[in-house]
Amino acid sequence: MLNKFRARHIKTTFWILLIVIIPSFAFWGVSSFIRGKRKNAIITVAGKPLSYSEFKEYLTMANIYYRLTMGQDFYAKTNQQMLETKAFQFILLLHKAKKDGIKASDKDVVKTIENIFSIKGRFNEEAYERNIKEQLMMTPRIFEEYIRKILTAGMVLDKYVRNVTVKEDEIKNLYKIDNEQVKLSYIYIPYSKLSKEVNVTDKEINDYYNGHKSNFSNLPRIKIRYILLDKDKDKTVIDKLLRRAENTKSIISIIKKFSLQFQTTGYFDRNHPPGGLKWGKKADELALSMPLNKLSPLIEEGRNYILFEKIAQEKGTTPSLDEVKDKIVDELKRDKIKTDTESKAKDILKSALSGKSSLSNIAKEYSLENNTTEYLTRRGLAEKTGISRDISEAIFGLKKGDVYPDIITVKRGVYIAKLEDFLPIDEDKFKKEKEDYRQRILSQKTFFRQINFFSQLEKEFPIKKLKQF
Repeated sequence: MLNKFRARHIKTTFWILLIVIIPSFAFWGVSSFIRGKRKNAIITVAGKPLSYSEFKEYLTMANIYYRLTMGQDFYAKTNQQMLETKAFQFILLLHKAKKDGIKASDKDVVKTIENIFSIKGRFNEEAYERNIKEQLMMTPRIFEEYIRKILTAGMVLDKYVRNVTVKEDEIKNLYKIDNEQVKLSYIYIPYSKLSKEVNVTDKEINDYYNGHKSNFSNLPRIKIRYILLDKDKDKTVIDKLLRRAENTKSIISIIKKFSLQFQTTGYFDRNHPPGGLKWGKKADELALSMPLNKLSPLIEEGRNYILFEKIAQEKGTTPSLDEVKDKIVDELKRDKIKTDTESKAKDILKSALSGKSSLSNIAKEYSLENNTTEYLTRRGLAEKTGISRDISEAIFGLKKGDVYPDIITVKRGVYIAKLEDFLPIDEDKFKKEKEDYRQRILSQKTFFRQINFFSQLEKEFPIKKLKQF
């Protein structure tokens, strides 16, 4: 029912808060650590403790914010992670508001509520009060204070983020990037063309092995027995283990106590973890340093926690020359083929730049093919050929008939390219699409400015999760 009273311009009211920025602090799931002690502090903000009941106020604010901006999509498109992320944003923004002396006025609150709960320009106070009580289970007075805080947070962003400008040349440059087109004539030399002509000597193999032994060394490997817990599905177990893991001696005792299952891996190293197991640097360093059959602490890895015992370990080793000889031969051949191909391409380029012969005739002379692209934008050119952005930009700066003055190396070969034709933008079409491009640039600039602003707020008001949680 609340959705029926959302004004069409509600998103304009809260526009500055609509971009979802994920702060670098990782406190998602913090409400799962409460354990019922709601008077205790769970985090500190700029060194000052914040209790769960206080944090819950920010969660409620986030809930109201998303209900108003998402309407009927609220349940389908929000989750606990989003609510907690937005709650932490509000913590930072309102701390900044207090420091700067920023606060939404009564007039701002009244105007916003009238906009939200008006139908055909008329505010229905009875429907407003009924829906606030039934849908949000709070009095209008409490709801209005939440709206004041949401507006105040928006005013902070308005002060530090909203004054984004877009210059005329920025709009036109982006439009050119998307819409200018070129047509190229080119000779392509794949590295594979010279593969049968390359040989490697024993001396080259030995020299490479002795100079690159560290490249072939095997990392230390371990076997573990582990339990993988999902932050959402296993909240209760995680909560209990965080309190009791230090008193637990083994995986076996844990699976019996909590009716869990464990898995056992084969040998693996940091770069090749078992399927389904996210194995980060923290877990790897701990596993290599801890003794066999000792239980690890709970380690947070993304959306999971892992608890493990190391049951076996192998030291890192350096294989013999015979064991890696084939690999060395392949590496040396690749290097030689690349060098020889690029040398040949430079000879072809000299002929092309001299202007004495066409690309078509030069290609025939070297038993290669001369092809022509369709008209391509910068993006199309990169997708079609694999050419880098910088080179693509340089090609668009050529004059018709110019040969690009260097060989163009890509993953599988080398290009020699000539600009056959250039299509500029359609000025009439640009005028029609100009405003769309302005908004596109504005959104991008605002997004990145918000990221930088929240990063600054995190330094100004550092948030820390207390150890017991």
